[in-house]
This record gives sequence, C-alpha cells and structure tokens, in this order.
Amino acid sequence: MRTRLLGSGLALALAVVGCRPYRTTVRTEEPLPRPAVPHVAVVPFEVANAPESGGAAIPPALGAAVARRLAIHLASHGVRVVDPEVVLHTPVEDVREDQPRRAIRIARQVGASRVVFGTVTRYRERDTTAGGEQSASVAYQAVLVRALDGVVIATDRFDSTPSPSGDAGATLPHLFHGGRPVGREQLLDGALGETASRFAANMKRSR
Repeated sequence: MRTRLLGSGLALALAVVGCRPYRTTVRTEEPLPRPAVPHVAVVPFEVANAPESGGAAIPPALGAAVARRLAIHLASHGVRVVDPEVVLHTPVEDVREDQPRRAIRIARQVGASRVVFGTVTRYRERDTTAGGEQSASVAYQAVLVRALDGVVIATDRFDSTPSPSGDAGATLPHLFHGGRPVGREQLLDGALGETASRFAANMKRSR
C-alpha cells in the first residue's frame, strides 16, 4: 500500500517512437556506445470478472485505457514507448493464450524489448449516498517483463485500501488532493504515475 501523495491532472505529452529495429554503427577505434533505454510496449490490462470487496463490475474498456495512461506516464520519464494504438490494434491470434504469453508475443511483433501487462482488481467510485461517505478505491498489479526470454524484471502492486493491521480511521494522503477526496479515475492515474516512475528507474539502471 502506498501512502505518498499522488499528483494528478498533469498534462503529459506522449513521446512515442516507431517500431523499426534500433541500429548503431560501431567502429573499432571508438568506444562502444551506451545502450539506449529499451523500447517498451504496454498491453491492455486484464480486468477482474469478480471485483474485490464486492464492488461493481469493472468496465472491460478500462484495460485499454490503463495501457494508454501508463504508456503516457512512462514516456514522460524518458522511456521509449511503442505507440499504444499500434499495440492495441495487434490482432489476438488465440483467445486461449494466457496473458504473459500474449504480452510477450505482442512485444516481439511490435519490436519492443520490454513489455508491461497487469490486472485491475478493483475500480470503485466514491459513494456519498449510502448513509456515509465511501472513498474511491483502486487496486491493480503491473508486471515488467523482458520480451526476449520472459524474465520478470519488476512488479508493482497498488491498493488504496488500508491494510487490516493499519488504523481504520487514519487519513490516507493518496485519497485526497488539495484537501478534497479524489475520484477513482484521478486515484488510478496518480497510481499509474508512481508505477511508471518505478519501472522507468528500473529500466534505466538495467539497460
């Protein structure tokens, strides 16, 4: 569970690159150049059929929306992101294909060396009509994988609900912005920004 204030509402420009192979010309008398930050593809997240905590069903279209937003956040951290629309329009060859295999296959097809996929398990809006105020609630897990061999590089899990051992009456900073409660869309976007920051730092260290 994260407890840092998550910013939101920022205008982020998506810096995307084409899918042509990256080439360098190396001369023997010159030092080898440092490899560039890897190409990354973000595939649509899966959404849980049975959301946690008895919440409302999660819209299926949210998976693609999460992929787009996470790609924008990664690009803002200098990561070379494959155009999300190219990724989203890559055909599904086998509906029985599990998520990790499908993600790796898509990454290879679009020329990415890294791929991000994940699952949204909760996406609940604020509710002030049930005799009390219920905060917005979001939970998901994201995984960063190397497309060459499927090795997991990093994972990031976000859950906006307090842990069972925590103080139920405590105020969680990420549930508020400017002193006001946030909605589920703002909460999710802020969390994805944190995930992008962690994944970008990891890729820059391991390139």
